[in-house]
Amino acid sequence: MLTPNLRLLRLLGRGGMGSVWLAEHLVLGSEVAVKLLSHELTNDAEALERFRREATAVAQLKSPHVVGIHDFGATEDGVPFFVMERLVGEDLSQRLDRVERLPIGIVTAVVVQTCKALARVHELGVVHRDLKPGNIFLTNVDGDLVAKLLDFGVAKTRGSKALHETSDQAVLGTPMYMSPEQILSPKSVGPASDLYSLAVVVYECLAGRPPFDGETAGALHVAIVNGRYAPVSSVDPSLPGTLDGWFARALASDPANRFGSAREMADAFLAAARSRPFALDDSPVHEPMLFRSSPSFPVAAMLQPRAAAPSSSVPIAAGILAVLVLVGGLVGVTRLTRRAEAASVAAPTATSEAAPGASVAPAASPGATSVPGAEGAPAAEGAPAAEGADRRGRADGRGRADRRGRGDRRDRRRASGERARSGGATGIGPERCSAASEQARRAAPQEPRFLSAPARARR
Repeated sequence: MLTPNLRLLRLLGRGGMGSVWLAEHLVLGSEVAVKLLSHELTNDAEALERFRREATAVAQLKSPHVVGIHDFGATEDGVPFFVMERLVGEDLSQRLDRVERLPIGIVTAVVVQTCKALARVHELGVVHRDLKPGNIFLTNVDGDLVAKLLDFGVAKTRGSKALHETSDQAVLGTPMYMSPEQILSPKSVGPASDLYSLAVVVYECLAGRPPFDGETAGALHVAIVNGRYAPVSSVDPSLPGTLDGWFARALASDPANRFGSAREMADAFLAAARSRPFALDDSPVHEPMLFRSSPSFPVAAMLQPRAAAPSSSVPIAAGILAVLVLVGGLVGVTRLTRRAEAASVAAPTATSEAAPGASVAPAASPGATSVPGAEGAPAAEGAPAAEGADRRGRADGRGRADRRGRGDRRDRRRASGERARSGGATGIGPERCSAASEQARRAAPQEPRFLSAPARARR
C-alpha cells in the first residue's frame, strides 16, 4: 500500500529520477499511474524541488494531448509521488520496434496532435527538451488515435533555470533527437529546439531510421551540427517530394530558419502530405486546419465507408402506376380501333346481303307511304336489330328505285317501238317521251356514286 487509497500493482517503467507504477485507487475503483521519486534522491532538497515543479508544470498544461496529473503527495517515509492518468496503448518507440515504418496518415496524426501539445507547452513558457518516440504515447479513444506527450522531467520554464539544474557541461535529453543548439549550449534552448526534435521523430517514422547517425556520441553530435542527411524521398520513393522541403526547414541548423511555431509546422506538414494520394492502409489527412475544437484525429472513423442513403419506394410505385396507366390506355385504344374496323366491315356486308333477298313491292301510288323493313323482315331486338332493319329498308328503297328506273326505260322503249310502227298516230313526239322519262328519273331517289359503302350505309 502506497497510501490508504492507493495500492501499487506493478512496475511500468524506470527512469533517471524515479519510477512509474500501475496502481489502483481504492476509493474510486479505477487504475491510475503513479510516479515515485527515486529513494536515492529523497534527501536531496534540489531534487525534491525539481520533482514538485515538474508536477506543477504538467498540471497547468491541461491539454488532451499531454498526460494529465490528478494528485501530488508523499508516502509515510517521505517519498514524493504524483498520480497521473492511466494510459492504455504503447509509446511510439514500441510501435516503431514492431513495424519499423508508419503510413503517412498515421504520421500526420502524430504530427498534428504533438504540435497541439507543444503549442500549449510553449504558450506557458515551458520547453520539453526531451522529445523522442519514447515520450509520445499512442492510445485509443472511442476508435480514434490519440497521441499524448509524456515526461517533463528535464523541462525548463521561460526566465528560470531548468527543472533539472544544468551547467554548460551537462547534456540533458537523448542525443539522437537533440537539436544542434542543445548539444552546443544546453542552457540556451528554446521552443525551436522542441520542433527540431519532433522533426527527427517524424523522419524516423517515415524512413525507418533517424536522419543522423554515428558510431560514437561524438560522431553523432558532429553529424547533427553539420546537418547533412539523405532526403526522405530518396529513402522511400513512394513519399511525396514536397516532404523534402518540409524537412529542409524543420531540420535547419539555425533555429531562425525553422518554423516559427508548432502551428506553422503542423499546417506545413499537412500541405506537404496532401500532395500524395493515400493508400488504403493509410489513415487520411484531416482536411480542416490544425487547431480545431475536436481534441482527437478521427483516424478509424474516417476509414469507415459512408452509409448509403436510404432509398424511397414512392418514386418506384409512381413509375409502376404510370406504366400501368399507359398500357391500359393503349389497350383501350386498340379495342376501340378493332371495334370500329369490325363495324365498317360488317356494314357493306349487311347491305350486299339485304339487296338480293329484298321483296319486290308493287309500285306505290302517289299517296301511299312505304314502311322500310315491312316486307316480311323479322322483328329485331335491341340496337343491332334496329340498325339491320334500317339498312334493309334503305336497300329495299334503292331496289324499288332501280326497278322503277328499269321499268321506265322499258316503257320508253316500248312506246318508241309503237310510235315507230304506228307512224306517230298517238300524237306524242320523241321529245315529249324523253322529257317524261327524265322527269321520272329525277323523281326516283338515288344514292351518290362517290360515297363509299360505309357512308351509304350510314345514310
